[in-house]
Amino acid sequence: ETLNVLAEAGELELIVVGIDNGGPSRIDEYSAWVNPQYGGGMGEAYVDFMTETLKPHIDTTFRTLTDPVNTGILGSSLGGLISHYGALARPDIFGRSGVFSPSFWFVDDSVYTFGHINGNVIDHRMYLLAGELEGGDMPADARQMIDTMGAAGFPLENAALVVDANGDHNEAFWRRKFEEAVKWLFLGTPVSTNIPPVVQMKLIRKVYPNPTLDTVVVEFSDSTTYHELRLIDPSGRTLMARKARAEIRLDVSDLGPGLYSIEVSYGTHASLKKLLLH
Repeated sequence: ETLNVLAEAGELELIVVGIDNGGPSRIDEYSAWVNPQYGGGMGEAYVDFMTETLKPHIDTTFRTLTDPVNTGILGSSLGGLISHYGALARPDIFGRSGVFSPSFWFVDDSVYTFGHINGNVIDHRMYLLAGELEGGDMPADARQMIDTMGAAGFPLENAALVVDANGDHNEAFWRRKFEEAVKWLFLGTPVSTNIPPVVQMKLIRKVYPNPTLDTVVVEFSDSTTYHELRLIDPSGRTLMARKARAEIRLDVSDLGPGLYSIEVSYGTHASLKKLLLH
């Protein structure tokens, strides 16, 4: 109904594709990660279906503008989780995303690692919505994700973080904010946002040799403080976790070739470096 009104007013015309879920498989489809209690893990395949099968069908059937600037992915709750994942996993397809009340709680810290590794998307515009009445840590989780992406290089002028004091976890809240979201995403209409400052602190002084085969040394900028270190595979899974100060030597001889990440954290600060294994 909102889009009909906008189209009749000559403000905005969109083609909307509503994708049915797989019933009992809904939770599996909407998360790229597995929750030990609830499931998940089919999100990558679901996004592949959208980008490799469904979108080409839409583009050949209708008069679409096919580029990322004119293509968005929007969802709420677990749909917000998979919309966030799809936006960062396939920025070549999606240039706009509406992430309403995303269930970041469903995933462990891997979702923030994923946001850090893939957050350096220059031309994407994201509307992230959270309500103060939703329960849990929804606003705090949303702020943490924006902070994480900003630290990775996501331009904060391309992010609208909207925290609504009267927002609850239901369709009425999402419907109320939908017009504002699509107008900001596709028209650039201003919204009132509350984006926190991004805390950036260089914790890693050096990673060598990089690329490497068997052993890598990580030197910390502050040699007097213990740091938490995680070695993360390309899917966001933690392979090693260590605590050290000054430096640490990692045996990576058992790992396959690929682009990994080294995350070092201390308190509320974190730094990330890429590591290429031959």
